[in-house]
Amino acid sequence: GGEMGVRGWIAALGAGSGGVARRVDEGEERVRLWAKQKEDMPGFAGYEARTTREIPVVILEPSA
Repeated sequence: GGEMGVRGWIAALGAGSGGVARRVDEGEERVRLWAKQKEDMPGFAGYEARTTREIPVVILEPSA
């Protein structure tokens, strides 16, 4: 979150890269992607253990 907060951070993702759509992932896809993220970068599991909030998984896709 930081000073910007989660919504501001998400809005800033992809800014200036031209034509990027952002969406916060939910459901089974989020569970799968979050598990993969923690496997690839174990520090995320530690961060998750220290917070009570659900850490958003944001998908960036090229927009048409």
